[in-house]
Amino acid sequence: MNFKTTILLVVLLALVGGYLFVTRDKGEAETKTEEHSLVDVKKDDVSKVVITPADGKQIVLEKSAAKPVTKTMMNATGGADWRLTQPVNALADAAEVTGLLDAVIGLKSAAQTTAGGTGLDKPQFKVEMTAGGKATTLLVGKKLGATGGLYVKVDGKDKAEVVPSDLLTKLDRPASAYRQNKLVEAATSDMQQLQLTLKDGSTITLAKRGIDWEITSPAKIPAESSAVSDILFGITALKATEWVEDPSDAVGLNKPSAVVSFSTQAATTQPTTAAAVATGPAWTTLKFGDFDGWEKKNLYVQLGDTQQIAKVTANSIEKFQPTTLDLRDKRAADVTPANVSRISIVSNVAATTQPTTRPESKTEIVIERKKAPATLPTTAPAVATTGPTTVAATGPATAPATQAVSTQPALPPSKWELKAGGSGDAEELKVTQLLDALHPLRATKYLDPAGPATQPSASYTVSIDAVGAGGAEAASYQIQLIDPGATKPLIGQYNGLRFELDRDILKKLQGDWTNKLAPPEPPPMTSPHGRIPGGPGGPGGFGPPGGE
Repeated sequence: MNFKTTILLVVLLALVGGYLFVTRDKGEAETKTEEHSLVDVKKDDVSKVVITPADGKQIVLEKSAAKPVTKTMMNATGGADWRLTQPVNALADAAEVTGLLDAVIGLKSAAQTTAGGTGLDKPQFKVEMTAGGKATTLLVGKKLGATGGLYVKVDGKDKAEVVPSDLLTKLDRPASAYRQNKLVEAATSDMQQLQLTLKDGSTITLAKRGIDWEITSPAKIPAESSAVSDILFGITALKATEWVEDPSDAVGLNKPSAVVSFSTQAATTQPTTAAAVATGPAWTTLKFGDFDGWEKKNLYVQLGDTQQIAKVTANSIEKFQPTTLDLRDKRAADVTPANVSRISIVSNVAATTQPTTRPESKTEIVIERKKAPATLPTTAPAVATTGPTTVAATGPATAPATQAVSTQPALPPSKWELKAGGSGDAEELKVTQLLDALHPLRATKYLDPAGPATQPSASYTVSIDAVGAGGAEAASYQIQLIDPGATKPLIGQYNGLRFELDRDILKKLQGDWTNKLAPPEPPPMTSPHGRIPGGPGGPGGFGPPGGE
């Protein structure tokens, strides 16, 4: 054998070896077929999906019973919820489940093989779908090196199929990829108890009473329902920016910056303790840890004592760090107008030189409710008629009346009268507006009672006496109002509380309290030609110009 023959044989062997290497994944019996579907299952009938990877760590998705929903509310899976039941129990993302089902049920093959080397003896994934009580299993083998296809086989079939390999992008994912990003499933309307543990270790506990909320610890006081609702909505709106696969990655959970716990069970008469919340099965707890990096965009959050940990936006925690004063009922005082018998307003106005000179002044207005008039007898005494009655005929009654008729309009009636700071009746509308502002008197913000004193430009002391309704004891109220001046909020003090108020109430304390006629209504607007704009004959009105 000469040198040229040897070279030729080497080249031929190389070509044969290369051909065998390139075609080894195709199998000897691979044949082209007409494109056909592999899985004969209707998507809406699927009730369960189990994905088993080679490591055996299953992902299980199950459909709950369909809900009676409208067409516009229907989700991507036809109105039923999907749950991730393994490795955790949580709501699944319906869109992700639908994408998985579309990828598996929509598989189409254009080639088959009965040869080995497909990897189906030790599949990368096994996908089992249950529909109508019947299970269909799909085995996923290895990718074809040359064409980028993927070997799959429906369990029970003889031949392997070649399908596009992008199916792997739907299967080679963690369980969290199929999970909803919502942390809490409960609705705000179902929550009956709430406990907030702050970073300093202090705890605020609240319970729902009917439709209202009450702070039960550290003191038993009514809560502002809107403030509690903000916290509840904050809980239900929590969404994971990312689910943490490895719990050891989370930091700060051993010393949480806040702990939020809620229960959907109504409070008992027994006080709720932190230990009871920590161990109670009816409670759901969210524990906030540290930031996930130097950018401080996200915080770690742990669900109860489980290994379910997520990242949430850093500002999510702001709603869960209130003070007792933040949650307290904003009704600082509540005076029932119908029970009020006496009102006293003492005004102290400080002297000023800027922007104009004003001397110091002190005034007092006292207003009392009029007493009901005594009841008159319903029958008049009988008149004796023993003598004859004589009527003098003095002529026709043509003489004019001697009593002049007043042309002045009567003042509006009032149930109130001035006892100091004026005389006569008090203007009922002005009294009503003040009492309405006190029923209730709402604080915009509570302040620390021991906070710094405010230098007033004016101060007001409003004292109210009220009779007891239905035989109840009489009540009295004394409310201090301090005006810091300019546009700053008023500072109120009542019953040991210190709070900020809207400045509008000042208009109801100042001014003339004497009863007076209502200002006349302004005349209707007319055009220079005497026509009312928008009326007959006017612009936009009806009728001919000039009223012809």
